[in-house]
Amino acid sequence: MSRVLAGSAAVCALAGLLGGTPAANADPAPACGPDQATALSAATARDRHDPRTQGPWSPVPVQTNFDPCADLSAAVVTIEMAKPTSPRQVFLFHRGTYIGNATSNSSPFTTLDSAASTPNLVVLDFVSGRTCGTCNDGRTYPVRYVWNGATAVMLDPIPPLQNWPIP
Repeated sequence: MSRVLAGSAAVCALAGLLGGTPAANADPAPACGPDQATALSAATARDRHDPRTQGPWSPVPVQTNFDPCADLSAAVVTIEMAKPTSPRQVFLFHRGTYIGNATSNSSPFTTLDSAASTPNLVVLDFVSGRTCGTCNDGRTYPVRYVWNGATAVMLDPIPPLQNWPIP
């Protein structure tokens, strides 16, 4: 049976390359969401600004592993006209659709660990204990989020984060 399915997939792929149409019973492509710009626009329309500073979120991410076909992906954003200590927030996406923020509070220095993330796992690095905005000290805490089939679930606790002066 598996040989028949593999052979069917090969025929469909070959037909696509040659300009033909695949067989009617071929598996459909997975449903993927909108592109990154559209998804971020929807996210910033729902979550317009940082609650502490009232600064509007920038539509251009600081970091992203956005994938409209992934079960879980993320975009790290900061406020418009940001400084090194400006707040950052992480917008989470399921198949390109905005599903909410990684945390209820924004914090500076939050980064995305793209190398450790997968299509159903997002790894964020939170930094606590920095002595200044441009200092490379403090402790980094990785926090993992996984797609459980229905929602994003945080697997690790958020570390104690410092409150920086309003930028």
